[in-house]
Amino acid sequence: MVYFLRESYALKSKLFLVLCLFVGLFYGVSTAYSQSSIKENILKVNGKVSTEAGAPLMNADIHIKNTFIATQSDEDGEFEIDLMAGDVLVVSAFLMKTSEITVRSGDYISINLAANAELLDDILLSQKKKQEERVSTPFQNVKSDSRGFPKQSLLNKDFWPGDISVYESLVRNPLLSGRPGGGLSFQRSRGQINPSPALVILDDVPVDQSVLQQLDPDQVQSVSMVRSLAGSIKYGSLGAGGVIYVKTKNTFNFDDNEGGKSRSALATDNEYSENLLSIEESFEDSSYIAQLKSAQSFEQAKDIYDQHTVSLGVSSLLYYLEASDFFTQWDPLYSHHILSQLFRLSNNNPKVLLGIAYQCEQLGRHRQAAYVYQELMLMRPDHVQSYLDLAQVYTQIGNYKLASSLYRQMLYNTIPNLDFRPIEFQIITEYRRFLSKFRSKVKFQGLPNELLIPNSRKTVRIVFEWTNPLTEFELQFVSPDKKFYNWRHSAFDNKGFIESELASGFSTKDFVIENAARGDWIININRLSEDNENIPTFVKYTIYKNYGLQNETTETKIVPLNKVDMKVTLDAISG
Repeated sequence: MVYFLRESYALKSKLFLVLCLFVGLFYGVSTAYSQSSIKENILKVNGKVSTEAGAPLMNADIHIKNTFIATQSDEDGEFEIDLMAGDVLVVSAFLMKTSEITVRSGDYISINLAANAELLDDILLSQKKKQEERVSTPFQNVKSDSRGFPKQSLLNKDFWPGDISVYESLVRNPLLSGRPGGGLSFQRSRGQINPSPALVILDDVPVDQSVLQQLDPDQVQSVSMVRSLAGSIKYGSLGAGGVIYVKTKNTFNFDDNEGGKSRSALATDNEYSENLLSIEESFEDSSYIAQLKSAQSFEQAKDIYDQHTVSLGVSSLLYYLEASDFFTQWDPLYSHHILSQLFRLSNNNPKVLLGIAYQCEQLGRHRQAAYVYQELMLMRPDHVQSYLDLAQVYTQIGNYKLASSLYRQMLYNTIPNLDFRPIEFQIITEYRRFLSKFRSKVKFQGLPNELLIPNSRKTVRIVFEWTNPLTEFELQFVSPDKKFYNWRHSAFDNKGFIESELASGFSTKDFVIENAARGDWIININRLSEDNENIPTFVKYTIYKNYGLQNETTETKIVPLNKVDMKVTLDAISG
């Protein structure tokens, strides 16, 4: 860890010098200062956020309305923030109702948040319903969580001669793990088990897993195990735990009630028929951006921008990022100047800094993004996301030794007081890609063999990250045959995921499409909750085509969720 910090500070110093020279030489040092530094009579307020019953609320978000000034409560619910008398604190926490408090003095304040009873009732009802479904049918005993993993096939010749059932052959497979009572679930990584049982498809028909214990291996032609989104999307939530396809030597109709017609194994509730607007078609420019776009020259655009910064102040993150994007057509250096100005105005707000880092990555300015991510890591050393972001961006700027060192520490969970297991699969996936592309530049002795085997399949990987763990949204993936799969970042659908996200400090989810059917895969997005207008939630998504191969291509885009007023098409990927 000492080696990592020493190199981090060295690189940080170099990048800071480059940024200062880069911006100061051409445009001078900005005279804008943080909002708190230009205010007089600043109050240093201490307080505590609790439930109505008095239990402390950790990771509550506390920010001053219409500013970038924000903080979070610690494990005891305590917080400290600088403000002016009359400022309004907006306080929010997971599963609690948001509250606004006007502060009149610098006295210690206690903030009690009421539970969102309606949401909690919905969650309890949902959990009860799922439990009842588990009792009634094995095909509903799943969660809407999904991971992307490779496919593996077994032929009849791969079964051991002494096996008396297909189950005995499969339970030895490293991809699978036996469950109490004789069921099978897929391994996620390094001993972690998918909580949902695998869906078994026998000759195109979904069957109970108990069939595997009765099926003679001599009757089976092949078995395919699929944990990829491409393998489970057509079964809707039924395939969330992965799919085991069994093909017998003499294929027959398992359901005699269909009059000789083969019953379809496709889910009946995931037929996609929507015709949505693209995200570009749905977005409307604000009046400020429209004014910028009306400029006839670079100088005129700068004058308009200067007027806007006076009238808007520093409270609109979206405006600064959109203005930075706009000025790339006139002068990329001035576009960078705007982001540098925003960095100085950020008040060290992690959500603002993440927005800047995302924008830098979208524009291909990875060294500037590295500087911001280093700042975030120093601010939030207890967030596992900080280390993953640094490993990724160090790879982009060619600091392979430091990236590899970070991946190793995350992989073996050796950074003190941090637990990387919630994002373990993503770490393994990305480190494996890293080693397949840059193995000659780092030491790899002692690593597990599975990390050193390069990917050989045509794979699309999509990684999503977001700036606010409390914002709710939905992602939808539509296959070329118009079957869809939904993943929701919401308390109702993914309460456990968000709790883990808040506890460990990560905001990311990845999906893999492997052996995809030819045609266009559609990705839709929808916002499910209200968003902070001056610091909206940004979703960054990176699409890797031919993931881990030499001809891999990468594209990064960011989406401000406050502009998503309805479900829209985020992207289309050709398979």
